[in-house]
Amino acid sequence: MDNELNGKAALVTGASRGIGAATAGALARAGVRRLTLQYNLNRDGVEEVMAGLRREGAEADAIQADLGDNAGLNAFLDC
Repeated sequence: MDNELNGKAALVTGASRGIGAATAGALARAGVRRLTLQYNLNRDGVEEVMAGLRREGAEADAIQADLGDNAGLNAFLDC
């Protein structure tokens, strides 16, 4: 059976730790090859997550945005 995620792209919010970081890792292991990670304050955490994703063979970048704030959400959506 083909994996529907092979070669796909994904956007993961809250990806600097916890559930978001775990989700990003699971997606990379499932074949997602391009991940964009959203984080609010923890740049070091998201850098660590991105390094792990790259070790899994995925491309990763990060966007800083406060999704709890309308201005931050709008800026995020404009990316």
